[in-house]
Amino acid sequence: PTVMDGTFKVFESYAWMHYHQGKAGRGGANYEWVIPNYYDPGDWPLGDGGGYLAFLGRICVEKGLDVIRAIADYSPLPIVLHGQGDASPWEHPMIRYAGPIVGRERARFLGGARAALMPTQFVEPFGGSGVEALLCGTPLIASDWGAFTETVQPGFNGFRPRTLQGWLDAIDDAAALDRSAIAAAARGRYSLAAAGELYDRAFRDLLDLRRAGWYQLREGGPAEISYERIEVEEGPFAERLAQWIAETINPAAAFDIGCG
Repeated sequence: PTVMDGTFKVFESYAWMHYHQGKAGRGGANYEWVIPNYYDPGDWPLGDGGGYLAFLGRICVEKGLDVIRAIADYSPLPIVLHGQGDASPWEHPMIRYAGPIVGRERARFLGGARAALMPTQFVEPFGGSGVEALLCGTPLIASDWGAFTETVQPGFNGFRPRTLQGWLDAIDDAAALDRSAIAAAARGRYSLAAAGELYDRAFRDLLDLRRAGWYQLREGGPAEISYERIEVEEGPFAERLAQWIAETINPAAAFDIGCG
């Protein structure tokens, strides 16, 4: 099993929660929560868009490279691939593979694209690079299943096509979408503050299990936690720590795996 039975669970999307409920042959549960991944909006500045289409992910059939190859036959823009894997089976004059990227390079790449493409063939639990694109104001064109049914609002921040013609139409239509509105909406859903409020609510539900559980009604208690304040107070320390690591240790690469 991919999740432990008899435990409290937090899923990245409703699609992923429903997948596991169906896989286990069970219904829903009150003490399972959906809380999306969170980001520091400062790491994902609004991009201007540009003259290419972006793919950021594993280079493999499961991530939709066959679809990318079919799009390339008719695409008005070049498709730039970044990610781990062998891109040689999908060589094409309109496809350029530029290797893996990390950190701020991801933001520059995604923010500079007209649209991000995610033709994932499996049930995507979340699709992190697609949300990163949205944070930069870049429309996301993705498969019409999995977590994309929650992250992509057709006609507002992207499209969910089901045919080759649909993908080509979406690429054309993406140029007219409001990048500033896309970025603002993504920051409202996927910031540390937004996720923090959801985790706070889940932890309060768990604490209530020591009292009346599901029947527990709201009482007077401590003030709600301000995750905006935490971000303001902890942000400068995080910046100083990052600077110290860069100057003192000077690692070839660094990955933030979070502390949650």
